[in-house]
Amino acid sequence: MTDPSKKGRRLPLQGSPRSALAWLVVLAFGVPCVIVAFVLGSAYREGAPAAPLLAAGMFILVISVAVTLWIVRMTRRIAVTLDADALTVATGVATQRFPLATLRANGVRIVDLAAHPELKPLLRTWGIGLPGLAAGWFRLRNRGKALCVLSGRGRVTVLRADDGTWVLLSLADTTALRNALDAS
Repeated sequence: MTDPSKKGRRLPLQGSPRSALAWLVVLAFGVPCVIVAFVLGSAYREGAPAAPLLAAGMFILVISVAVTLWIVRMTRRIAVTLDADALTVATGVATQRFPLATLRANGVRIVDLAAHPELKPLLRTWGIGLPGLAAGWFRLRNRGKALCVLSGRGRVTVLRADDGTWVLLSLADTTALRNALDAS
């Protein structure tokens, strides 16, 4: 696996994948806290001993914190990098390098996924999915395989590799990518 921060120039994404972290905290930490408090409180009111209840509650909260921190770490790895001969997409859980020569033939398109529902990610096969963030490998509605980094769905950069893989990115500006594809 290549480290995208070691070479190339980082292409800015629309918005920020980190804006999804508020949802992460609510879903991976807040919800378990509420459930644990409710269940343990109910068990305590029914006369269950306090020590095992506290131990179970602490165990669940430690696991929730560990999962939350792991996902935060994964979202910090999300990046799209461009160097002289390749586009590297790091989704947090996977990194894929696409030689520019394999992307050149189909060019770069900017689409609104609402207007092109066939390109909407349908099934996440390996990646991160939070409200406002989809990063990783997906199956599209057109049954194609796609590597996605989507922080918005209104203005999506779409590329297609020679092997049929779709690349869907929420790039803030596609100028550098277009120039690199034209020059290669």
